Amino acid sequence: MRFHNWVRCLAATWFVFATCVMATFGQAVALQPAISSAQSSPLPEAAMVGYRTVDGWVRAWSLPAAPPDAPQLRGTGGAHVQLRLDGVLVGRGQALTRPGESGGVAVLAAVREAMRAAESRMQLPNDAMREAAIAEQASRIMISVDLAGPLIPFEPATWPEAELTLSPGLEGVAVAIRAHDGGISELAAAFPSLLISSNTLPHRALASLCAQAMGEGGAAAALDQPQQIRSRHGVRMYRFRTTHLAQCQPRAEPVFLYRGIRLIDQSEITAAELHRMAEAMASHLSVIFEADAISHPPESSALAAIALRRFAAFVPGARQPSNIHEVARRLVDTLGSSDTIDRISTAAILLAAQHVEFSKPPAEMCGNPWFDLYSRLAQKVTAGHDDCAGVLAAAPATAKGPAALAFALYPDLVRGSVNEARGDEVLSVDKALRQLMAEIPAGQLVSHMPWLGWAEIVLADQMAGMGGQPADIPSAISLREMRTKVWEHQIGAMDLDKDSLDLAGGIVFTKAASPLPTWQCARPLAFIASMLRDDRLTESQERGMELARLLQSLRFVRQLQADESAGWMASNVREAIGGVRAAPWDHSMPPDATSMSLLFLLEAIRSLDALSHPVQAPVQNGPNAPATPLKGR
Repeated sequence: MRFHNWVRCLAATWFVFATCVMATFGQAVALQPAISSAQSSPLPEAAMVGYRTVDGWVRAWSLPAAPPDAPQLRGTGGAHVQLRLDGVLVGRGQALTRPGESGGVAVLAAVREAMRAAESRMQLPNDAMREAAIAEQASRIMISVDLAGPLIPFEPATWPEAELTLSPGLEGVAVAIRAHDGGISELAAAFPSLLISSNTLPHRALASLCAQAMGEGGAAAALDQPQQIRSRHGVRMYRFRTTHLAQCQPRAEPVFLYRGIRLIDQSEITAAELHRMAEAMASHLSVIFEADAISHPPESSALAAIALRRFAAFVPGARQPSNIHEVARRLVDTLGSSDTIDRISTAAILLAAQHVEFSKPPAEMCGNPWFDLYSRLAQKVTAGHDDCAGVLAAAPATAKGPAALAFALYPDLVRGSVNEARGDEVLSVDKALRQLMAEIPAGQLVSHMPWLGWAEIVLADQMAGMGGQPADIPSAISLREMRTKVWEHQIGAMDLDKDSLDLAGGIVFTKAASPLPTWQCARPLAFIASMLRDDRLTESQERGMELARLLQSLRFVRQLQADESAGWMASNVREAIGGVRAAPWDHSMPPDATSMSLLFLLEAIRSLDALSHPVQAPVQNGPNAPATPLKGR
């Protein structure tokens, strides 16, 4: 069965399954409280009228004397307008609609403020060419319009309650000070597009607005709980929904955005899209680490080196970013020569990466540059210990998985040797790994993924090499239970409402500070993707449902990945595209998020290719198994 046919078949199976479940159990369960019609954001038609109105004013660089009286804007609660020229934010303005005003008043006020700021930053001559220069630059300005619905009174008792109630990236917040006559004397707001571009959560913006509205002494007063602030200082709090339209490229048509980016549909996750995702992630990592290879934390640099080398093993050179090998080797050389990196965690991760390029070098390679690097790192990993168990016992929790994988790849690590490992060394590592698995509480196993899971597979292959037969994975039951727990916390079709459309496929870790999915779910998913193609961990009758769940999580990672639709707020679009955001509402792009997501993606592609092109061969399924090129382009 060809790759795309397999994916299409399983996707159809999952769609039928989800449809039946929803028909049986009724309406989806909402992640957040339902929003009534009175709280809804402006209709798309109203948002488009607002955008076209702003676009006409900006291109002509001229404002009318009176606000527009478009019927579609009459129920608008306010507007936030951003103007960006050549990637640089040159103007921003916002206004809220006061009682009795038409929404057009707020739109005009927001554009006036943004254009005034932009004109002071545009490079304009003071001669007869000024008007022509304004017209030319105005044609290249990218416009973002965040149109608000009505302000809804909001009365949380505590800040944690406000955090759980507000939807980050979808809702704005506003505060007002009650005047003596019962009216409003001060009114300030923070729109979702502003909060997204500044990576600010709405409940934190609400506290800041309270301090601003209260004036002198407001910063101290805002430390109180919301209920106290309202009763003591006459502050009114509001929330509101918006509809966001923005240009993502100069002179392009506007795009409707959801939490600041395009909403990805499950049907877009095809073979070709997976390949594009991987190439974009690798390109993003190459760009940021080529520009600055030394200021990132050593652990991040090591993880990027693993991801880039793993990608290079899959993709023929003609389809790789031209600098990928150079960037990966530079990262390795820099980390290998450093005396300040963590002696266990970084060295273990780096050792685990070596198999991609070098596999297990024969003894005659001793003396070459890689063996010298290997020897130095081996000394760091094993310093003060003469066996694997001692190293794993001394390693911090976050390093146990990478250290275990390093020993699984190189059982004779404590000897600093690259000779073929003897049987007693493999058995010693297996014993240490069994002890480590027994000590990890069932609910915490997921935090050691994917490294510990890969170590189990690699070590089983080492054991198979000794006995000549495929070896079982001793912890198979625990790993399967871990996968089941992960899927129990996956956001599926039954969980979706208007606040969670982009969260589908994500994993909610219940012990996390925020009960919403982030890039961290890529850690266990990277190993779960490896499990899919391993008969010892996934039986044939399970693969259909396992693949359906995996495809949903791939959609979530694609949702996190920045594409051209992030251009409305990116100062460097080339650098941003391909990067994986920290969360749907957090547009920062930590390198670890992209590196781990790339590892997850590559493992998923390997499994999908293996299922599409089954071969009769001995089990060889660890991350050190021979790589196969990406297919299906």
